[in-house]
Amino acid sequence: MRLTFKLLLSKIRDKGAEEFKHGDVSDERFRNFIVRELTAIREKLEGLSKMDLIASANFFKDGVSLMYYSFEKCRPEVKTEVYKCDADNIGLVNTEVTNIELDDWEVLHLMSNCLQFDTLDSQNKFFVEAKDFFKKAADSATKAFSNEGLDIYDRVLTMKFRVASSMLEFIDEPEIALILCKNYLEQLNGLPEVREAFSVRFGGFNMRRLFCDMRREALIGAVASINRILWEYLHLCSKGDEFLRNWPEIPVDSSRKIHPVLSWEICRGSFWVFGEFGKLPDQLNAPVDITTNSKGNFVVADRYNSEIKVFSKDGNLSHRVCGPTFVQPFNEDTLVTSLLHPQCLDIDKADQLYIGNSYESPQNLQFANEIIAVDNSGNFRWSFGRGVNSFNRGTLTSLAVDENRARLFALCDSTVFVLSTDGTFLSCFTFTGGFKPARESHLCVTNRGDLIITALNTVYFISKRAANDTSFKSRTIVPFRFVRKDKRIPRRFDPSGITFNSHTEEVIVVDRASNSLLMFDTMGNLKRQIYFYERYASGGTTVTKDGHVAVANKSTNQILIL
Repeated sequence: MRLTFKLLLSKIRDKGAEEFKHGDVSDERFRNFIVRELTAIREKLEGLSKMDLIASANFFKDGVSLMYYSFEKCRPEVKTEVYKCDADNIGLVNTEVTNIELDDWEVLHLMSNCLQFDTLDSQNKFFVEAKDFFKKAADSATKAFSNEGLDIYDRVLTMKFRVASSMLEFIDEPEIALILCKNYLEQLNGLPEVREAFSVRFGGFNMRRLFCDMRREALIGAVASINRILWEYLHLCSKGDEFLRNWPEIPVDSSRKIHPVLSWEICRGSFWVFGEFGKLPDQLNAPVDITTNSKGNFVVADRYNSEIKVFSKDGNLSHRVCGPTFVQPFNEDTLVTSLLHPQCLDIDKADQLYIGNSYESPQNLQFANEIIAVDNSGNFRWSFGRGVNSFNRGTLTSLAVDENRARLFALCDSTVFVLSTDGTFLSCFTFTGGFKPARESHLCVTNRGDLIITALNTVYFISKRAANDTSFKSRTIVPFRFVRKDKRIPRRFDPSGITFNSHTEEVIVVDRASNSLLMFDTMGNLKRQIYFYERYASGGTTVTKDGHVAVANKSTNQILIL
């Protein structure tokens, strides 16, 4: 009977549809009415399925408003480009049912500019209420993510709200946020739809790669942005180094995995540049080195403009420091030596700046090198090098601060000078055994205190013990080759800039031959390569406060941020 009834109902439905299809005007109106009702039902169902997502977005928006208001009351000087002075007009979140958005860049901009981890007032009523709203946002996002009826793009969006809400809820307790977000990220990267999208896009040949490309790219981009949010957050709060070193990668085939933050396939479209050639205050003329201060601002050695320039995290000029007033001229070459000739620089945790000043005298064609140290207000502290014959036998190309041991290393051709951070000369050592400096070699210091130095077509390693031995004022050292053989390393390997990421414990080398970054572990094994497709001849590099890599590109008079 039940089967017979279903068959009759199907016949009646088909007959009705046929009549409506060929009926008169009244039938057409009735047909349109049914279509409108079905469309309305579908929209209501979609709205119901997104109910928790919409709630999470609204809670998050309210939490951001309250948190910003708490900072505005406690610290009136805190203003960002995102929020200006109007805390009620937040452009961070769009909560329209059909177009819910969360700008992850703005979230990080808020955290890095407003949320100073050492100045939080946990008793402020607005701050307490903001944390409560972030908790509600995270709870709603958790419910939404568990709804498998949601579109995969909406589920990924809920995870973005979930991660951002947890980070801001526990902004004063980043260790808790780390544990939660680690779980969230493993869930996200482990979604079958995510793994399938990465496998089709980055794996071996797959016919499906020809179809739905835009939707797949959108999904991959959303997943990568969530990974980047957490990556930058952990760098900003200096927590979770072990997690950073063992980031959950996404398999794309049986033998290969993709790092959702650092793999070049992900990074290639995400870098940006600032700077242009010129002599105006905000322009550059041969930027030869770069570092970042505790606020995340870029400090650039602008060689031919004879200045040290500080740029904001957005690439806008903040101020200029260390002009001619810090350079005391020799008796000869007054015109030349009264100018700053910055060749390299580095900075310590107290924002004390160390500048390598180097030039070739037009009178006697001899090099004149000097290290100039200034405090965090730009006031002169000390200088070293003038009158030291051994320090002026070649170009001073690189400086590196070892903050754990209060040491400063200066590279002049094949010799490294070791000073204390108060300017006292401790020792120097010269490389032998076939060491040939590259054009503008650079050096960096690892967490252990080892030195890594770029040279002609290779990279060398000096152990902590050898680098810090002060029993002899002058000695020779045979360096060890750092880079191990790997077929992925360019045949014409030509390294110049080098830096060390203390959180991930990776040595990052800028290669002129391939215009790329090569990332090695502390044993010299190549982990990955990132191409930046910009002509690069020389210039220093550094790791920013939020985990990006900044490269001073002397060739194009620009700063690359990857």
